[in-house]
Amino acid sequence: MYRGFMQISKKVPFEDPNVLNGVRALYVVSNVIIAGIYLYVQAQINKKNGAWPTDPNYAGFNRKETGT
Repeated sequence: MYRGFMQISKKVPFEDPNVLNGVRALYVVSNVIIAGIYLYVQAQINKKNGAWPTDPNYAGFNRKETGT
């Protein structure tokens, strides 16, 4: 797969400022989409599990060792 990207990058004229700015814009847009998906999934998990880790009733908080 890496080799395929190398072949594509050789054919794309990165010397052209319009092409370079377009690639930069696509990079920023892709990162915004990834961050949006991450935040959406995180919100869905928090909605299902409660307000972890700030929920004081979460099993990991205020748990006393039994000392068995």
